Amino acid sequence: MPIQVNHDERRKLVGEVVARIIASKGLEAVTVREVAKASGFSTRVVSHYFSGKREVLLLCYRQTAIRAQQRLNSAVAAAPGDVAAGIDALLPYHAQAREDWLVWVSFWGMAIGDPEFSAVQRLQVRASQEYLQALLTTAMLPLPTHGFDPVYAARNLMASLSGMVVQAAFDPEQWPSERQQAYLRSAIKSAIESAEKP
Repeated sequence: MPIQVNHDERRKLVGEVVARIIASKGLEAVTVREVAKASGFSTRVVSHYFSGKREVLLLCYRQTAIRAQQRLNSAVAAAPGDVAAGIDALLPYHAQAREDWLVWVSFWGMAIGDPEFSAVQRLQVRASQEYLQALLTTAMLPLPTHGFDPVYAARNLMASLSGMVVQAAFDPEQWPSERQQAYLRSAIKSAIESAEKP
């Protein structure tokens, strides 16, 4: 009887392996041979699922974004209306979140010159802004808003957090969890205040 192979699971596993390689060794370390070695598959199996390195990288990029979104959804479900809790899952003091950020930053250079990677990056940024906007809007509902602009607040918050998480991903010793969480709370407060009209 032939062995049943779950092709989607194999592709997913390869994407996860590629993320680990990128986070520890960089984009240039991703080769079919390296991916096969790290995943336990033969180079023939990896080549069967992917036409080349670019396709493997694109899958990894998309998978990383999906994984982060799932963490965020779980965080919001656990603490609805809590902006800090809804963002905390993305901070790079969580091992998986740190790997994700190292992967995303590695891909920024590719996104500049590659229309497909650029489109994925643009969608990811917009989805993140919409997520923050929804969190901030929900958090402000019971309060007098004074003309609160959630779009403006979300953009400010994202810009502020992006700088912090990149620093924290590459220099975790300078950015322990307590410092990241304190910065997050301060950034949320500043974003809300900047978006309130007098």
